[in-house]
Amino acid sequence: ILPSGEAATLKMGNADYPLMATADMEAVKSFLVEEHRAEKLNIRKLAIVSMGASSMVAATYAIADWEKTPYPDAPTMEARTPRGQDVQSLIMYSPTTNVRGIVPTNILKTLKALPISIYIVAAKDEKEDAKQAEKLFKAIELKGDQYKDSRKMTLSGGTTHAEAYLEGKLAEVTNKDLMEFLTKNVKELDAPWRDRTDRRTK
Repeated sequence: ILPSGEAATLKMGNADYPLMATADMEAVKSFLVEEHRAEKLNIRKLAIVSMGASSMVAATYAIADWEKTPYPDAPTMEARTPRGQDVQSLIMYSPTTNVRGIVPTNILKTLKALPISIYIVAAKDEKEDAKQAEKLFKAIELKGDQYKDSRKMTLSGGTTHAEAYLEGKLAEVTNKDLMEFLTKNVKELDAPWRDRTDRRTK
């Protein structure tokens, strides 16, 4: 789960958010890949839950992950060991596209085309949160009944913001919706465990 950028105690510079999307997220992915290799999890069913400004960090990383090419360890692309295309879902609470160092236009255009599920949640009574959520959803929405369960936006009542969705009594409702969405779009995904070790290192 990526925390909201507003919660940071240090002032974020123009380079900090892009670095989070590359260095920090890649370090987390490296750890998860090691857990995958130990067969403690299936990295092919990866979801990221983000808050506020970190939603654009998550989006940027998801794109980078899907752009990774397999290891050149077999004659054909189909036989090669994959390195990416693991992020299957993004959950965004109170997302904002106004993030230092990240230009949203190309990010959202590319994100829209990824074969992943995206769920956006914001409070309708938090006017700026609702505005940002609607803007983001409009940019990534896919038309058609086949996408109604994989590209979703919920504008909840009240003035809940970012991490507050996962705290207190509200979390009971939020977590239920979240788990239903992730079960359908990630857990039930037909993506069996597959070795992620470059054959050239064996």
